[in-house]
Amino acid sequence: MCLVLLTGCMPREITSTNELAQTLYDEGQLVSDHKLVDDVRLHYVVRQQLADSVVEGPADAPVKTFFVFIHGTPGDWRSFGKQLTDNDLASGATLIALDRPSWGGSFFEEERVEPSLGKQAALIAPLLFELKESNPTARVVLVGHSLGATLAPLIAMVYPKALDAVVVIAGDLNARLVEKKWYNTILAWPWVRPLLPREICYANDEVVALRKNIEAMEGYWKKLKKPMMVIQGDKDSLVNPLNADYAEHLSTPGGVRVERVVGAGHILHITHAALVNKLLLDWLQQGFATDSTVN
Repeated sequence: MCLVLLTGCMPREITSTNELAQTLYDEGQLVSDHKLVDDVRLHYVVRQQLADSVVEGPADAPVKTFFVFIHGTPGDWRSFGKQLTDNDLASGATLIALDRPSWGGSFFEEERVEPSLGKQAALIAPLLFELKESNPTARVVLVGHSLGATLAPLIAMVYPKALDAVVVIAGDLNARLVEKKWYNTILAWPWVRPLLPREICYANDEVVALRKNIEAMEGYWKKLKKPMMVIQGDKDSLVNPLNADYAEHLSTPGGVRVERVVGAGHILHITHAALVNKLLLDWLQQGFATDSTVN
């Protein structure tokens, strides 16, 4: 994120993943849709479960599982290109990747960013409720990366009936482990902001507000009734790997599983996509067991 905020340039791994997702969309394997929630047009893409699914049943059988992916900052739905293009994942579930409010194709009537994760949660939850209402027997698994991984458990805490399990990939969970970077202050200077792209300003606003957002979550962990899996790389330079230790010692009604990935950095859903995708499928098949392992 430091490189992105300072230069506006994306690492090659991210751009190639975005291209992979865009190709899948251009080939017609993804359906683009949106939902109006208050003053937000919430955009998302859907990859339907493959017809030759390992899940038995006719092609028109009810959906049994949704994986719903939430990106970090900056970013959009394409950051989950390695998940959307994975045929094993698509054989086990319908895949949905959304754009958080103010990102990608999701926007407010009046252009702005919403730094409050609580308000973002309130805007995303109706889509999840709609999935549950349309597919009463389906399991909805919310998967977040980076800032989206901080948002995902908050949604599970406040709207437990909207989903069945939550996955945190490289997410900040402990406010005391969030470090404000020197460039966050510079990028917030009023005489600097007009020189920057909108996306950089929005991302910085969200990052600056992150600590307070997490502090507001601290009293809600006891309300996390859904199982949570935390996937964290030990070489992450943006999110302190000690967040995994914090998660492991959380006492939540739903239980917590921690997966530490040796040698992985912040974008491990891209650099270690095969492993991350396997963890998602394995956890699904294990009924969301909450023991911890090291990979």
